[in-house]
Amino acid sequence: AAAGDLVLLSQDEARFPMVPTLAATLGVKGHRPTVGTRDCKDLLYALAVMNLVTAAVHANTLESPKTAKKATGLSKTRRMQEAFASHLRHVGRVYPARKYKRVVLVIDTRQLIRAAAGADPVWVAGITEKADALRRELLGPNPSALDDLLARRVVNGWVAVHALELELAVRPPSDRRSRDYIDRALTRAQKRMTDAARELTRVRRLVLPPVLTRVAAPAPVALPAG
Repeated sequence: AAAGDLVLLSQDEARFPMVPTLAATLGVKGHRPTVGTRDCKDLLYALAVMNLVTAAVHANTLESPKTAKKATGLSKTRRMQEAFASHLRHVGRVYPARKYKRVVLVIDTRQLIRAAAGADPVWVAGITEKADALRRELLGPNPSALDDLLARRVVNGWVAVHALELELAVRPPSDRRSRDYIDRALTRAQKRMTDAARELTRVRRLVLPPVLTRVAAPAPVALPAG
């Protein structure tokens, strides 16, 4: 990539609840996001890629208010699929084929695995094999792009939980404040993993398999003679 033979991009996505906050938050370019009360169900999804050589970031967002299905007539799954497809088309326009012969989109968990393994090559190999097997099992046959994103979220959550549990068990901090910090981080990582697994299950239930109906030909009926 550094020699210019290919464009190396790292893909990621995030979800932001539109609840009141004192910190800066993301919004769709061109207008200010509407922030409701603490029980606000509106969400903002961000999809982004970063060029690993130039550090250029190309991002897209999708507003998902609680009334989106009623307003658009589209399910959340359909809107997410369309948003991801639009995001990929945007990346294609930024890096057109006539100028860039090869564009590689990296979606993996290697950094989390290295953190979980503590740079031990045996642990790295073991966790990598387990993460790959878990991802394949979650994806199943004929996965959609949304299935792939959500399955990767579940695997990332599992690796993060494993890394934090290993940190507490093998390399416990000496002071109480650091231990409490890791414990809170572990709680948040477990919640993210559970949320991702629940969302993947919900999406699978929404996407129903096609039903094939077979109508048998009527059997001949013998009529009495005469």
